[in-house]
Amino acid sequence: MHIITHGYDLAIPSNDKGSLLRKMFDNGVWLYNPLDMAGITDKQLKKCIVWAMLFHFNEILKYFETREDHFHYIDCLGLAGENDWEDELHLKSPIYKLIAEKIKLKIDQIMQG
Repeated sequence: MHIITHGYDLAIPSNDKGSLLRKMFDNGVWLYNPLDMAGITDKQLKKCIVWAMLFHFNEILKYFETREDHFHYIDCLGLAGENDWEDELHLKSPIYKLIAEKIKLKIDQIMQG
């Protein structure tokens, strides 16, 4: 059985309540507020911490891909810009479409191979 997974792009911790969706789902609960509770209040430091965690998470997935023949990692780093986030953790639909296209390409490669 083949396993296809993807990493995360570099999310931006934010408690911005600008959009309706962000207001409905209380933006900030995943990254921004927990860092606040840990005493980390500087926005740039929050971003650096989250980016370091996500970078290492992606590296772990890459490592597993090199060790397991049926484990496939889809690299999503660099797909999203600062304005491509619906909230601090979820992308806007056009970026998910790009990820889906990468996954489809991987499925096609597996099916041919």
